[in-house]
Amino acid sequence: MANGPVVIKVVALVVLFVATVVGCHAHFNNAFKDAWDMDGYPELCKLVDTCPKSAMPMEKTFVALTIICLILSTISLVAGFLMDMKKFKGPDAGYHVLAGVLLFIAGILLIVAAVKIDEFILDGLDQLGGGGFGTSSSSISAEGKLLSSFTSPQMAKALPDEIKTEARKQLKFYNKLAGGSLAIIDGILYFVAAGLIAKQ
Repeated sequence: MANGPVVIKVVALVVLFVATVVGCHAHFNNAFKDAWDMDGYPELCKLVDTCPKSAMPMEKTFVALTIICLILSTISLVAGFLMDMKKFKGPDAGYHVLAGVLLFIAGILLIVAAVKIDEFILDGLDQLGGGGFGTSSSSISAEGKLLSSFTSPQMAKALPDEIKTEARKQLKFYNKLAGGSLAIIDGILYFVAAGLIAKQ
């Protein structure tokens, strides 16, 4: 295998690994997913027009696509050293184009999901004046019940601006943006790799 395609494939694989780790960690370890996994939360979310019902499926799609591409890319890299490149070049280039498209889509989905959740939570906090966390769930709206799931000692003691900062930290907002952006960048790297593979 020529050095050019090997280098770009290795770089793309490393970036994909980082994007997968960052994005998956943000998906599995954030306050919104913890709330979503609570009994009745998804059903309650459907009752609120502004609730980001599609966010979790978007994030799960990111997780699935990046893990699948990571596995297939590792196989592709190893196969490149074991197979006749004249026969393997076409399928390998085609795979990298497809993977590039999928990673581009995955990255956009994760970013959109992060923004949807962020807007819902922060807009809700603004409406509640930052004081909805300590309110009894029996006396607030469905949206207030959804927001009340994000109670934490740090947020309860914080000032309004600090509440938003703490909320974004718990939501892993910036981690999701980073994971999604890396996936998009990696999608571009996969397109470059496909071009180099096709030309060799």
